[in-house]
Amino acid sequence: MEIEATLDQAADLLGAVAREVSGSAGSLDDGRLIDLLQLVEEAGRRIDSLRIATAAEVADRSRFELGADGLSSRLGQRRPQHLIEQYTRTSAAEASRRIRLGALLRVRRALDGAALPPLYPAVAEALVEGRIGADSADRITCILQQVAPRSAVDELLAAERQLVDAAHDRSADLVAQHARLLRDRLDQDGAEPRYEELRDRAGIRLGRERNGMTPILGSADPIGAARLRAFFDATAGPRATVRFHEDGADGAADAAHADSTAPDPALPADTRSRELRNYDALLAAIQAGVDAQHGAPRSSATILATVTEADLRDGTGIGFLDGVDEPVPASALQTLTCDADVRRVALDGRGEVLWLGRRPRLFSHGQRLALAARDGGCIWPNCTIPAAWCDAHHVIHHSRGGCTDIENGVLLCSAHHHALHASDMRIEMVGGLPHIRPPTRLAGDGRAWPTGRSRVVQRMRM
Repeated sequence: MEIEATLDQAADLLGAVAREVSGSAGSLDDGRLIDLLQLVEEAGRRIDSLRIATAAEVADRSRFELGADGLSSRLGQRRPQHLIEQYTRTSAAEASRRIRLGALLRVRRALDGAALPPLYPAVAEALVEGRIGADSADRITCILQQVAPRSAVDELLAAERQLVDAAHDRSADLVAQHARLLRDRLDQDGAEPRYEELRDRAGIRLGRERNGMTPILGSADPIGAARLRAFFDATAGPRATVRFHEDGADGAADAAHADSTAPDPALPADTRSRELRNYDALLAAIQAGVDAQHGAPRSSATILATVTEADLRDGTGIGFLDGVDEPVPASALQTLTCDADVRRVALDGRGEVLWLGRRPRLFSHGQRLALAARDGGCIWPNCTIPAAWCDAHHVIHHSRGGCTDIENGVLLCSAHHHALHASDMRIEMVGGLPHIRPPTRLAGDGRAWPTGRSRVVQRMRM
């Protein structure tokens, strides 16, 4: 009863705090509001650790070998996740996630009853202490589990600790990106077996028609996803319209179209949803291919494949496709880049790419591809906007003599482009790579933060 009484007191206290905070948050200044935001999140992380621990215990008491004596069976449910869903009113997917994560983070028991540490002790400790959230813990464990059977124990523990440290000041999405890089370093079999497995699982099928609509179901492997994302960004993105080469169209006309970002004022506003634009563009591409038969017109979509020069030369290691999280083998990139719609960018040991000495105000299509290879998308910390939706920003403004060169350009999404001009943050180039220097009130040591989301550059820094 002591635990129940303590939890009742905690629930009453949290309820009182919630009412107080909800009523007074609007009166806080900006600094105190940010402090409150972080404190509330830390409290939520601690609550999440309790949710995961209790879900794991429910699952353990409902394990298969207990049969009808298991907890879930005795309470009328076939599976523990259904029992958790019933009593907590959460979704079945969330209940399953808590059970899966709890099994990896709970103290285990040997056959003789002796206590064994969790499979991921650093994640378990950080979660209980509120230093990382359940979403980061889930991504770390799920990705490392993919390589755990083929990794040395000490190397796996070192990777786990590195990811927990990274999760202290990075979003869960960026932690997952870092985890994939470590996974591929640990995997003794390399990326190719995993890529072939993903390829075998790819496919599309049409479901049964319901209420006049037919669902399109399926999954894409990394290369297929890159093709689709590049196509949708080029034909259905916020700055694009569906367009294919006309017979006899030359490359110069296509390059001019690719560099154009201004909407045509003569065209009516497009009120379609993003999903409907994607759908219409895909149908148009299919129809164009059918009509052209052996001479199918090319779309303006371009896939950016980024890899280190050494990995490309040797055909080993991994590379990355713009807009796709999962790395692919360098050997697969060699095959992929036989296609004219793929631009392959090889980076040297420092992560530097193209040097173009031209001085127009607007960055060219080729320069934007080079920036995408180096930056990986918007360089603002924790931003995940893809490169295709970003602006090319002059580090030294063009009006102040700044060159329209790769070493003076960075990618910023529209929101953070405006935020940069409206804030005291500054962007600097250090060794050919972008860094953000915050004001001293945010970083008293005056240190510039290395930034950019290119997985190849991050991998070279590791």
